[in-house]
Amino acid sequence: MIAASLSMREQHQLMQRVLQREHARADRSGKGFSLVVLHIDRLAAHRAVRRLFDAIHQRARLTDEIGWLDNDRLAILLPETNDVGAQQFMAHLRELRQYSAVMPRLSVYVYPTTPAAVSASPAAVAEIDATTELPIRLEIPAPSSSMEAAWQQ
Repeated sequence: MIAASLSMREQHQLMQRVLQREHARADRSGKGFSLVVLHIDRLAAHRAVRRLFDAIHQRARLTDEIGWLDNDRLAILLPETNDVGAQQFMAHLRELRQYSAVMPRLSVYVYPTTPAAVSASPAAVAEIDATTELPIRLEIPAPSSSMEAAWQQ
């Protein structure tokens, strides 16, 4: 879990790094991941959002990562979880008492879109469980460190 004591900017940067790490791990291992994104209304009470965050933390596995993509989107990274597992996780979220206090819109992103997409298109991320809202493209930049480049050679 990304520390709440960090500034929002630091939390955004850290979550981007977590996504880059998982993206690289998925490419290397061939095991994908899902990302559940809660679109939080800016008018939601801070205390209600905090209670929802805490409830999600209680529900998440030790290997899951929870953090802010930006000021309005809370994300839960579910390693080695396919779209079915992500849908089950979302169903559990919707049952939380704290969820109904905030009523966020949910989106799920799955990487890779197909097992063959790992080698074909490293940037392939597809949204599932489309809502009535326009789909939001989730950009996961590929890792750019020299160590990653060395591992791939």
